[in-house]
Amino acid sequence: MAAPASSESSSSASTKSDLPQFITKLYDLVSQPDIDGVVCWGRNGDTFVVLDLSMFAQYVLPTYYKHDNFRSFERQLNIYGFQRCTEQPTAKALEFFHPRFRQGERALLSEIKRSQQPRRRRSDSGGGSSGQPSASATPMTEQQMHSALDEEMRGLQEALGDCEDHMIHMQMIGQRVGMALVAVQAHQHRSAMGIRGFAHG
Repeated sequence: MAAPASSESSSSASTKSDLPQFITKLYDLVSQPDIDGVVCWGRNGDTFVVLDLSMFAQYVLPTYYKHDNFRSFERQLNIYGFQRCTEQPTAKALEFFHPRFRQGERALLSEIKRSQQPRRRRSDSGGGSSGQPSASATPMTEQQMHSALDEEMRGLQEALGDCEDHMIHMQMIGQRVGMALVAVQAHQHRSAMGIRGFAHG
């Protein structure tokens, strides 16, 4: 798998560090011509298409994001405002859209923002430990309540996704450590056998 591509211009390189790594890595991997059979730009350059979900999760995600969880990847897309296209190019492909994610227009990436979760504020009345809202507080409308609940759910999903990513990363480390231990044990076994053969010889 090829390494992520470099920035397209000196001006974009100067601002790349200010952009979310998820977005810059996404732009780089979609722009990689050697994996066009797995993920590529859409026909008009204003969407990107994952053509092979299995290959994408198995090879592309670990290369760029250090995990192989497509659900976690799609959850991150949602957090940054990407949406699945209603009409998919094929039955097995997934196409995603963001109005500021376009082929050849890296400068627009600075306009892609992570959704902010509202913080709960204490009552301005300072009403002690009762936890009751002040009498002057404006009741929330049903629409505002739904919006607040949606934001809360997004925050919980994001926290859960971070936990899942951490667990996957730890599992991958554990697998690598296990493989290294097996290799060391095999080497020690071969060395012991060689010493015995030399002694008997």
